[in-house]
Amino acid sequence: MLRLLHDPETPGYATHLRADRPKRTTTLKVETQDLANRQLQMTVEVPPEQLEAAMRSAARRLASKTSIPGFRPGKAPYDVLLKRLGEAAVFDEAIDTLGQEIYREALENASLQPFAPGSFDEVVSQQPLVLRYTVPLQPVIGLGTYREIRIPADDPEVSDEALEAFLEELRQGQALIEPAERPAQPSDVVLVDIRAELPADGEKPAETLLRQEGASILVSETNDWPIPGIFEHLVGLKAGDEKEFDFTFGEDYPSENLRGKAAHFHLQCREVKSRLVPEWTNELARSLGDFEDLLDLRTKARQSLGQQARQRAEAEHREKVLAAVVEGASVEYPPQVLEEELTDLIRDLEVRLRSQKLSLADYMKIQKKTEQEIRADLEPA
Repeated sequence: MLRLLHDPETPGYATHLRADRPKRTTTLKVETQDLANRQLQMTVEVPPEQLEAAMRSAARRLASKTSIPGFRPGKAPYDVLLKRLGEAAVFDEAIDTLGQEIYREALENASLQPFAPGSFDEVVSQQPLVLRYTVPLQPVIGLGTYREIRIPADDPEVSDEALEAFLEELRQGQALIEPAERPAQPSDVVLVDIRAELPADGEKPAETLLRQEGASILVSETNDWPIPGIFEHLVGLKAGDEKEFDFTFGEDYPSENLRGKAAHFHLQCREVKSRLVPEWTNELARSLGDFEDLLDLRTKARQSLGQQARQRAEAEHREKVLAAVVEGASVEYPPQVLEEELTDLIRDLEVRLRSQKLSLADYMKIQKKTEQEIRADLEPA
């Protein structure tokens, strides 16, 4: 099976028929038959004179590479060339070129537009010359019974709890930060020099995980930077204090390479600062924007939260509807589309492997798989 090139006048895969290009006068006999997976079998009977012309051109091409005794280059008669070169060899040479030409002519004749390069499958017969091709067609998407999809939309409301949480976060953001000559307390901010490392393990040297000077850390039970539970190590620290402790990363820690490992931390406190959070007043509300008073702030905050909630609900509803449409949809496409996509994925894999100083052959050895098995793994479920 030979793969056919796309129309050289048209970029991309699809062969598009140009309205301004006159159709050739041809006596090709074209028959088509639908195949599975959006493919079409195209059988073409070629006029004898077209085959004859292709055979003569092929003989001349082959003769230019062969010395014919008794004749100057290119001057040997066609019958002599056939006998010297062999009719089968001349025929094969002719089909290599004629197959492409007939494919393009037959597509025009049948008003077909392939979605990807087609294939020349076989010579059905030589007398008359009949060629058979496989033509990939445009994929077809069926949306199923999407008009029957009914998914109720939510109409969210802003609870009093959500409003109060928003306002409290807003209030906390207005805190005044002042130096505190005392041990750190909850809600304070401490400035610390922090260092963390994984101890040496056999031949593996110690590894520094974190080194930062003057890090500003909120003393809060909800704070998990740089590690969960840092709160208990910050409470009670005073300026000038140093503290060391070990911490074992949990099995659910986001960084997989640290899970289950124990690190040693060293803290040196530079300064403790208190956070003075103001109480809600009309003046504070006006300082935050275009608000007349605290009631106006609460009203507009509820409206804003409601609008955000509705936007989220609408986005979630669209996603649910789209998911339902996709679930009920069907896609039929020619196998060439999948093969092209898999080839692109293999190329991308090779690029990533080269960045790791590996080849695809190395990867196949490591995975103990053939390229076909890797391609199968990449196929969509």
